[in-house]
Amino acid sequence: MKRKFLSILLTLAMALTLLPTAAMAEGDSETPAGGEPTPVEAPAATKVAKVGETEYATLAEAVDAAKDGETVTLLADVTELETISITGGKKVDLNLNEKNITFKADNYFLVDNGALNVTGKGNITSSHGNDDNTWLPTIFAYGTSTDTADYSVVTIGKDVVIDNQGSYGLAIWHKDYKAYGAKVIVEGTVKSTYGFTVTGNAKATQGNIPEITVTESGKIVSADGAAIYAAGYGTYNIAGTLSGTEFGIEIRAGKLNVVDTAKISATGNFSDPVPNGNGSTVTGAAIAVSQHTTNLPIDVNIKGGEISETGTNGHALYEIDTVKDEKAENVAKDVSITVSGGSFNGNVYSTNNKLSISGGAFTDLANAVKYAADGATIKLADDVNGQVVIPAGKSITLDLNGHKVTAPTDGKYDAIINNGTLTVTDSKKTGEIYSGKNAGIGVGANSTTTIEYAKVTGQEGAIGGDKTVVGATVTIKDGVFTGIDNAVVIFNGTKREGGANEITINGGTFNGTIQSSGYVACGIYAPWKDNITVNGGTFNITGGAGIVARGGQVTVNGGVFNTTGNVTGKVGDSRVVVPCAALVFDSEAGYPGMSDDSKISVTGGNFKSDVDAVQVIQKEDDSNKRIAISGGYFTSDPSAYLAAGKGLVTSDQSAFAYKVGDRDTDVETAVTAGEATVTIPADVSGITEDTVKDAANAADTTKTLTDTVAASGMTNDPAVVGTKKAAETALTAKGIPVNSGDTVTVVVQPYLEVNVKSADAGKLTLEISAKYNVVATTGDPVTINLARTATLKSGVPLSINKPIELTIALPTGFATASSIYVQHKGYEYTATVNASGATATFINPHGFSTFTVTPTASAIAEVDGTSYTDLQKAVDAVANNGTVKLLKDTSANAVVSRAVKFTLDKNSKSFTGAITAGSGYNLSVDGDVYTFTVRSSSGSSGSSGGSSSSSRRYDVSAPSVKHGDVTVSPKSASKGDTVTITVKPDSGYELDTLTVKDASGNKLKLTDKGNGKFTFTMPASKVTVSAEFVEEQAASIFADVPADAYYAKAVEWAVKKGITNGKANGLFGSNDPCTRGQIVTFLWRAAGSPAPKGTAKVPGDVLPGSYCYNAVAWAIENGITLGTGDGTFSPNATCTRAQSVTFLYRALGTAPTTVNGFADVTADAFYADAVAWAVESGVTNGTSASTFSPNNGCTRAQIITFLYRAYQGK
Repeated sequence: MKRKFLSILLTLAMALTLLPTAAMAEGDSETPAGGEPTPVEAPAATKVAKVGETEYATLAEAVDAAKDGETVTLLADVTELETISITGGKKVDLNLNEKNITFKADNYFLVDNGALNVTGKGNITSSHGNDDNTWLPTIFAYGTSTDTADYSVVTIGKDVVIDNQGSYGLAIWHKDYKAYGAKVIVEGTVKSTYGFTVTGNAKATQGNIPEITVTESGKIVSADGAAIYAAGYGTYNIAGTLSGTEFGIEIRAGKLNVVDTAKISATGNFSDPVPNGNGSTVTGAAIAVSQHTTNLPIDVNIKGGEISETGTNGHALYEIDTVKDEKAENVAKDVSITVSGGSFNGNVYSTNNKLSISGGAFTDLANAVKYAADGATIKLADDVNGQVVIPAGKSITLDLNGHKVTAPTDGKYDAIINNGTLTVTDSKKTGEIYSGKNAGIGVGANSTTTIEYAKVTGQEGAIGGDKTVVGATVTIKDGVFTGIDNAVVIFNGTKREGGANEITINGGTFNGTIQSSGYVACGIYAPWKDNITVNGGTFNITGGAGIVARGGQVTVNGGVFNTTGNVTGKVGDSRVVVPCAALVFDSEAGYPGMSDDSKISVTGGNFKSDVDAVQVIQKEDDSNKRIAISGGYFTSDPSAYLAAGKGLVTSDQSAFAYKVGDRDTDVETAVTAGEATVTIPADVSGITEDTVKDAANAADTTKTLTDTVAASGMTNDPAVVGTKKAAETALTAKGIPVNSGDTVTVVVQPYLEVNVKSADAGKLTLEISAKYNVVATTGDPVTINLARTATLKSGVPLSINKPIELTIALPTGFATASSIYVQHKGYEYTATVNASGATATFINPHGFSTFTVTPTASAIAEVDGTSYTDLQKAVDAVANNGTVKLLKDTSANAVVSRAVKFTLDKNSKSFTGAITAGSGYNLSVDGDVYTFTVRSSSGSSGSSGGSSSSSRRYDVSAPSVKHGDVTVSPKSASKGDTVTITVKPDSGYELDTLTVKDASGNKLKLTDKGNGKFTFTMPASKVTVSAEFVEEQAASIFADVPADAYYAKAVEWAVKKGITNGKANGLFGSNDPCTRGQIVTFLWRAAGSPAPKGTAKVPGDVLPGSYCYNAVAWAIENGITLGTGDGTFSPNATCTRAQSVTFLYRALGTAPTTVNGFADVTADAFYADAVAWAVESGVTNGTSASTFSPNNGCTRAQIITFLYRAYQGK
């Protein structure tokens, strides 16, 4: 290719010798003659073209005869043996008319002071070889030496194909190095060996310089070189396709503009450029920028398009100064390359640093960052392997765009190091930043990092800084962050000098695990004087702590901290081990970043741990308060760490026994044990109500109940004890006087409710729950004189989250030995029988539900002294290097989905079941020792007992929950299998929510089979089941909602969710019509009552300040409703069944997979898809088997039921 371009001037000079001198004169319209081959006359009867109604035997004759602006139309295919010239300022429209032109020998179209507009459909073909170095194009646009507009204009219509296999399809040239007025517009296709050339003779830089435009439909394809070789100065506007082998376009002078619709590509392998001034210089670049020896300016402006080079080491964009031994002052002089958009597949490189990137998508991320302008947004166009460094002083937004950045694997590299200002986002939310040996993102000193959304995974943490990092600012808004073998967010260092780092976490999911022996996982590690603020986010830390602070100021205003494990281990490089608590401050380590003010301050959040959720490891001489709690929910008692003026109040979250809040009661309170209540069926004999009650009122039991209430803060909570005024009102209403000087005390009375379900010689079944009453009294709060006492609340379920000693009454003759056995939630307790055999006492550490009592043991396994009736529970409970001891012959199975090593002590029992590895884990068995490890990408799993773990089966995880049991069957399944979930609430509780998610967090559809059983279809991934139980409503809260009404559950749910509070006078208005304003308000509240964005035009009949104004604005913004026409919404009109399911479908639905079968719902009805979805999702089944009754109005009960059913699948 280079050799070919070196000869271009000679070629063109030779070509011009074919024209007479008169033809070379600018503005001369004389037809070239002399030196040309003699035309071959067409047969008299053959006419190949016409102008108007006059037909001509040759195309040359027709063009010559055509007047300015006239159209030459082909009548037949033409073979031309002469050059056709358009001169003298004449414009000719050539309509190919689905015919073709073939040039023979060295002939072509020459436009010299004229215009050729080729239209119609057809091909113009030539085959100009290089036998005599005559590199002639198919169409030649010749410029002029004086500044003249539109001197020679060539337009290639969109259905026209120029095909020159041997030379150029198009060319611009002028002998005096100016080429003014040459203009070429390509709307069709140019296929040729060497594409389109603008030679270096075009040197004018002002005025009517050559202009080349490739429109969106235009396409220039080179079979052996460049689509466009732009040596001469001109303006190149590319909106279409350029496809070459060596390069798509090489610009050596002029202005190049590339827009969104452009597609520029090359396929050649990149090779080092060869400096020259007379031909192409670069191979293997889609866009090559190489300044000519003329040193004319180059201005490249890329606003969009697809730029791709697929050869070896191919460059999407490459800039180089190509003049050999160029003087320093002339190197890339006046060269500017600006990129603000487009997708670049291939390297981007500027030898002379002339490239400035403000936007676009790139596969060469490192160089995109290198050349990025301040404030640029860089998108990934593909996955990237290699470390990316953001230099100091540069501000960049990085959009992962669904792609992955992977750190090098030949050393400990962060995937991204930010020394400047970096904002990370992922517009598709499917990308990742990953380092298998170090951190995902490493931040440098005085840098600023903002993560809008990203998935970041690192062996040594998702994001953090080393011992030298000071003055950095990190803000995390959303994303998924995983630390594989270190803290998820980690800022190491013990000896730093400089300003504190500022870390703010507003949201996201943070997953922490640990692999190193002797260490524990960690969510946030804060060893220095950094200022860390957590406003939100979920921290799931397996075998570790949520936050470990050894200095600085950590403020937690929100977030969810879920930590597991009951071991201690190292975090960081300290010799001090820490527990697996949600919050840990360690002053024992004595880090230099710690001051007297260093602490963890908590104003809110949820903190859940297997051990005490809040712990301080305090140096002996450290008297500072290291954790101060003024709000939040906890699974263990945080009383030791409360801030001034704060106390424990009643928790309104069932999973958290302790809540911290203000001490704001204005009435005296006390705790006194209440009397147990007992229910015995009439057909049960051998046991009496009195004996059961006496046993339940045992001193140790009532002490645990009263201690629990006292420690929980219930007596400080106005929601429990009310106010002094309310207590006095209740007393007065009962006729109990409150005299001056009387002390009114509100007493919380915990007690047990015992229901004997059945009793025979071999089994006693009891349902036991803890409850409490609240009473007001003017008497002694300990002895409780009923004559001076009024009841405020009764039978309220009480959560007990600590072991409690229970004494139960036994039927006559039930116990013949000193011990009997109690089965409960998969555990078995040994109960001690008293001397008379009338009662038995045992410790229950697992809350309340149904207890089964038998004279003989049923447990099949034991772990650390705890007996289990469920092998899976035993295997789940065993610690690393622990032992599971069999107590009975068993064929039970268990699946292990964690890294653990334990011994199965068969204890002379028969074990015919299997212990297998869950998805993602390997199992090796050495005798009775089972070792489970995390599976590598090429690993496989094993099993025992003759059963093998298959990669086609996936685990179904059902974590333990408060106030009930959730079991699944089977516990591992293959794609397409049906899995059954069985839900059993504890006494006094009911199921609130049940959710099943796959490994990607997508919710699966549940089918309610009744009686606490639900089913779903297993996907091709691990599945997690979660459930929440809430206290049962003793009775309907509305007088017009009977407990057995079909809509009772839905109304109860809606009230709990804050969707409705009913109407006045304690009524819900079940059978009242539901208006359009009400249903939209219900939907809005169910969505969390989001504030409208202010972008919707609210119809005039919805007044500002009305109850449904914000709801209607929100619904319009989210496409849920368009109103009823003519600028109205009709908020007081009754909502029809068609409208109701349409609102629900637009707000919550997905495209249905079935077609509705109702006769009164036509396929083209606006609500047809909504009805199909509603039936498919179980929202409604219609009014009969064949009718839906779309125009019938809906009641409030029906609408709330529809909404409730729709949300059960969410």
